Amino acid sequence: MSTNTQIISEVLNAHPIPGIKVSQALIASIEKGLAKAMRERADAIAAGEPYDALQHLAQRCIEMGKRCQSQTSKGRQCKQKAGVYHQHTDGNGYLACSQHARDGFRPCREAQQT
Repeated sequence: MSTNTQIISEVLNAHPIPGIKVSQALIASIEKGLAKAMRERADAIAAGEPYDALQHLAQRCIEMGKRCQSQTSKGRQCKQKAGVYHQHTDGNGYLACSQHARDGFRPCREAQQT
C-alpha cells in the first residue's frame, strides 16, 4: 500500500461521509485525482483562498455517480445524481442534488444511519 493510499484511507475513515463506503475503487479514484488536487490546493493557498480536503473527497465521490442523500416529500431517498456536498444543520455533510441543496434539506434515513 502506497503512502498516498494509506493517507486517503485514513482520512476517509476518520471523516466518514454518510452513505459512502470506503472501498479500494474509491481510494484509487481519489488517488488518481490527487495530483490535480495538489495543484488546486497550491493555487488556492497562493491566492489566499481556503482549501477544504473533505470537500475535495466529497467531490470525488460525487464524480463517481453517488445518489442524492435527501429525503423526498414521500419519505424516500431522492434518485437524482448528487451534485454538491451540503453541510446540514445537524453538523454532518451530505451529498445532494441541485434541487435538494438548500436550507430545507432533510437527510434520508439511510444516510443518517451510516
